[in-house]
Amino acid sequence: MKRIYVIFLLIITAVLGMLGMKVYQNQKAYNDASKITVEYLKSNFNDIKTVDITETEYSPVGTIFVKGYINGERDSLTFTSNVDPDEEIVKSVTTSEDFPEAMDE
Repeated sequence: MKRIYVIFLLIITAVLGMLGMKVYQNQKAYNDASKITVEYLKSNFNDIKTVDITETEYSPVGTIFVKGYINGERDSLTFTSNVDPDEEIVKSVTTSEDFPEAMDE
């Protein structure tokens, strides 16, 4: 009986450890995607002073959606970026109507 109890505790500990690692990996991926998005926005759009991230989540195809707003305008200057975590690049950005113009290349 004692042996079964020990085995059960080892299994529970292993499962909880794996779940903890998954949460840590997701949080790191979200932080990296947020940094990539901030750099992309500041490098490619005019008049961006601040970037605030409101939400990050995995898409069904494995990219990360990063949602937020710029310059403190939560309601009018919003964006959603699609970041590839493997290539560490922004695949696309959708912006609100009043978002600043893209910089000339």
